[in-house]
Amino acid sequence: LPMIEGRTDDGFFVHMIQIEKKYLESLNTKISLELKQLNTTKKIEKNITIFKPGISGHVKNIENSFRQMKYILTNSERKNAKGKKGKDLENIFLQYWEKRDPTPETSINELMEEYYIRVNYVNEYFNMSWKEGWETDFGMVYILFGPPDDVQRSNVNSSNSSAYQIWYYSRINKQFIFKDQNGFGDYRLDRPFIGSNY
Repeated sequence: LPMIEGRTDDGFFVHMIQIEKKYLESLNTKISLELKQLNTTKKIEKNITIFKPGISGHVKNIENSFRQMKYILTNSERKNAKGKKGKDLENIFLQYWEKRDPTPETSINELMEEYYIRVNYVNEYFNMSWKEGWETDFGMVYILFGPPDDVQRSNVNSSNSSAYQIWYYSRINKQFIFKDQNGFGDYRLDRPFIGSNY
């Protein structure tokens, strides 16, 4: 990579490295630097996050973030995106979110921001060793409806063979019952989720 060297007035060396555009096309880039002086070597690695207009700062990887849209994609959108990768997938991702932008005249897509804030939350709090938080039933409901207004929990006892949680959403007059039937904390919706008619 081309490098410009210089020196400041107070005696510090300056090394400016120009990074080619092709290395900055992804949302995250890892840069490794190795400095050698006499017999001393110091190596550091830094992750650089590239913010692109129209993409939430909570989106770290387009491919993963597109998969995480599965709860809101239509069948035709899924079909249209099948097999797409790289720049083609990024364009589709942006196009789908552009259609959903509640305030297209602003630079931030508030719906995308809220969606991926929820995705990051469930990945932290509902992560299982065998599945990411967004893929769990807890995660799906949280992503779609946000935090519940109230939660009722039960523990296993002699009269009740499985632990359960009921999430109440008074603002939309819905409740979701999750049961842990195997005792490993893998809570599943008691009834299958069937969208707006649930």
